[in-house]
Amino acid sequence: MREAFDAELVPLHRFDAQRAEHAGTKLRASGYLYPIGFNIGFVGLDRDEHLMADVDAEVTSLLSSGEIAGLAPKAGMTYLPPRAPDVQKHLLLSDLAGK
Repeated sequence: MREAFDAELVPLHRFDAQRAEHAGTKLRASGYLYPIGFNIGFVGLDRDEHLMADVDAEVTSLLSSGEIAGLAPKAGMTYLPPRAPDVQKHLLLSDLAGK
């Protein structure tokens, strides 16, 4: 990006990387979110059930206290709060095109 556009659609992680490389940039996120997103999760082996319970408790605590929202900017990332997934029976090509 050379700041030659009024607007551009880019993945949020690429935007964050651009901001990290060019701290003085005038680019700002619009708040538009592509309608397709992905949930993430943590997994562990059965023998580490106690570890997974600890991870789950910590993530729950960070979310409920609002502290997790402050971690992203410290890491140079944009925070997006959890949102309910838009679950559909079938994924269509028009969904991928954002139409």
